[in-house]
Amino acid sequence: MYRSIALLIFLVTSCTGLSSSRYIVLYTQHNYKTSVCKVSIWKGGHGSGVAFKTNGNKTYILTAGHVVEGQEKHPFILHYAKKGKDYTEISFFVRKSYRDDLALLEVSDSQLDTLDLGPKDFSYLDDPGNPKSGKNVIAVGYMGPIYPPIMSMGRVLEVRPRMFLHTSGSYFGSSGGPVIDAESGAIVGITVALYVYDDVARSDRILAVNLEAIHEFLAENERSR
Repeated sequence: MYRSIALLIFLVTSCTGLSSSRYIVLYTQHNYKTSVCKVSIWKGGHGSGVAFKTNGNKTYILTAGHVVEGQEKHPFILHYAKKGKDYTEISFFVRKSYRDDLALLEVSDSQLDTLDLGPKDFSYLDDPGNPKSGKNVIAVGYMGPIYPPIMSMGRVLEVRPRMFLHTSGSYFGSSGGPVIDAESGAIVGITVALYVYDDVARSDRILAVNLEAIHEFLAENERSR
């Protein structure tokens, strides 16, 4: 296990320039693996989601809108592992945004940990005046039956209205998983799509919904309650 972690640390730090000691802290201190879950639908297929908030016995999950498309009246099955134990929980649809491809689920009495949501005015660039100074980010998501979720390091390539493009890898099933700031460990985006250029999907160019859109989506949900 430690050899695998060491190899992962070597690969991601070699590619991104993030110091190995800093990455070890990120890997061990943040609840990536126990905050991210597989979101399965009753007809088959799955995406990923991330727990970001609790209220009483309720835990709230962000995912991509297309993960739950057409299944809003049915329960969603959450799968994850924590402390060597596999968990299966039932969650329910709360709200969806067609504009930003976001969805909100809730689950009662969950054992999921939560990750903090970054601020609405988070800067995706180390130097706001330099569009090539994108910050290091970590994409987390489930690929098929694999446990725990896969973590991929990359950096922000381009900032767009309500979205951003980054280089962390994406896999089948990772839609709805979080994109995490490598420095703070906070959620800064939700994976929604591969970037398509000349009709070719690039697995190393990923589109994610940004914090401005996420915070507005959650605020709309609060106003509608």
